[in-house]
Amino acid sequence: MKRMKEYVKEHLLFLRNFNVAFDNNEAERQARICKIFKKISGQYATVETGKHKMAMLSVLQTATKQKQNTLETFENILNSGWPQNQPAVLS
Repeated sequence: MKRMKEYVKEHLLFLRNFNVAFDNNEAERQARICKIFKKISGQYATVETGKHKMAMLSVLQTATKQKQNTLETFENILNSGWPQNQPAVLS
């Protein structure tokens, strides 16, 4: 309670500045996207399929966060000459 009183302006900043997230929980927001994918498709056919989808989602979220063009990011990855016999997802 003492900390809340001391930092009351910072705790309520989201009420005055709409660029500030109200919950400050980036991980929860990103995990929510995974849950939405699962709801839409039902479930992944295999564990491997799920790993690939999560890897693509990770790249998409990272590119978006870094304000990069997501289509160009995927094109660069696909054109980078990744060896076909090596998995793109680490186990």
